[in-house]
Amino acid sequence: MESVSVDSLGRAALGYATGVMGRPLSTLSFAFNWYLGGLNPWGYKLVGILIHVANAVLVLALLRKIMAATSSIDCTRVGPGFCIVVALAWALHPLQVSSVLYVVQRMETLSLTFVLMALIAYIHGRTQQAAGTTTGWYWLILSVLLAGLGMLSKETAVLFPAYTLALELTILRFNAASERNRRYLVTGYALVGAAAILIFIYWAIPKALSTGAFSNRDFTPYERLLSQCRILPMYLWQMVFPSSNNMPFYYDAYQKSTGWLTPLTTSLGALFLVALAAIGIFLRHRTPLISLGILWFFASHILTSNIYNLELAFEHRNYFALLGTTLAVAAAIAAAPLSTTRYFKSTLAITLIGALTALCALRSATWGNDLILARTLVDISPDSPRAGNHLGTRLITSAGRNPASSLFHEGMQEMERTSLLPGAPPSSEAILILAATDHGQPVDMAWWQRLVGKIRTQPVTSQTRASIVNLLQSRENGTPINDSSLEQAYTALFARGNQPAYLYAMAGDHALLHLHDDELATAMFIRVVELGRSDPDFVLRVIDSLRLDGYTAVSEATLKRAHELGIRHPTPSD
Repeated sequence: MESVSVDSLGRAALGYATGVMGRPLSTLSFAFNWYLGGLNPWGYKLVGILIHVANAVLVLALLRKIMAATSSIDCTRVGPGFCIVVALAWALHPLQVSSVLYVVQRMETLSLTFVLMALIAYIHGRTQQAAGTTTGWYWLILSVLLAGLGMLSKETAVLFPAYTLALELTILRFNAASERNRRYLVTGYALVGAAAILIFIYWAIPKALSTGAFSNRDFTPYERLLSQCRILPMYLWQMVFPSSNNMPFYYDAYQKSTGWLTPLTTSLGALFLVALAAIGIFLRHRTPLISLGILWFFASHILTSNIYNLELAFEHRNYFALLGTTLAVAAAIAAAPLSTTRYFKSTLAITLIGALTALCALRSATWGNDLILARTLVDISPDSPRAGNHLGTRLITSAGRNPASSLFHEGMQEMERTSLLPGAPPSSEAILILAATDHGQPVDMAWWQRLVGKIRTQPVTSQTRASIVNLLQSRENGTPINDSSLEQAYTALFARGNQPAYLYAMAGDHALLHLHDDELATAMFIRVVELGRSDPDFVLRVIDSLRLDGYTAVSEATLKRAHELGIRHPTPSD
């Protein structure tokens, strides 16, 4: 966003193509960061921290609302500082560092800002309904609108009804002075629940099981579900025992579950989760705060721990789930007869907050130095290709353009090690090829062979495409890359199935400029036409560019195919 105008704001709002709604509020916030400070990460991280601080205040307000509602059912008694302790523990937990300082996760944190406001409004409206006032429904409508704004930041805000249902089952209990309002509430939740089940059965499941739905993954929907039996307990372990060694950030080396006994912890994890869910359901009247925390943990993972085509694990998925766990643990400690000493629990709370603060500061400091962070992540997860690529790239970059630097040699060694890890993507070889070429070092042909072999055999992911894009862009910028090997790489990719139109355009340019192969170039640009029909302006710009650059035969053949598909330049009358 170079200027603040209606057009630039519209482009920024629609700048994120992934997802149902495009996440316009998040992309607008990034656009303003760019407008004010370009790509300087300081401003982006500052906004991320400010959002997290605002969320901590909202968490405190939400907890106070919950305590006020809980007091009316006279089940769980906690001290006056309970809400402050829980809010601080949530805000200062070291697991939150990656959600707050990893810039793109602003989508998650900003979405929760609106969800927290929606929950506060919901509890306020329901409290008014219980008291018999007439304005309760207005607050409930406001809560839905706020949750809708959350969905404009990230789709996870759609879980708002699950969070409010947990409140109803534990704290609010569908109480209303008017029996009609109570019936409306119960009926409303029944309808929303039925709709969610029908959407899951008739849309989500068929989509997940359709041919090629998981072609970009090395696991199936079934294996993904099984793996969550171990991943959810892992998340809980990270929350309760937040050691830095428990938080690797990169989870690409995480072992998937292929059966209930492979590994055995799959079954054990499933049994644990069933027992935990049973506690949350059946003890909700005796321990409403503990039950609410447990139900919120499960509710927050309904999407990300399901059959949807997502990676197995990510820390930011616990941004709200951590509040549920923190609330449940704190309520259990508050209810436990730990000591007859008057100040024992206060001392324990202060000690725990101090420990979390120290761990959070330590992890934040690690995130504040990219090289230290890269080394730390490799130490935690030596089998992670992403961690290895991160460290290798950072070392090579730190060496500048000095091939004699020890950092360069260390980086190349790390990249070589990483490229040989099980499941390592072709990006490892691409980095090796480009780094050696940029530093005037010989390129090992084994790197090309491994790169092409991985493209032919591994699932095609965004990393696979990015590797080819980086190689093509570098060649376009004058890097002396082996053209024959590069052709083998992108033709191997195209043999795996249709790719984005722009990739064929880049390959066509390479065929024209460096291979001087008009026949191959024509085939590439015809694919641009066939795959780019949804964007005819792009197709016509490509054809015009070919004609202006003097590639008459290629442009005419491409234009002919465009006409066959109904893509034409507008006439003067148009």
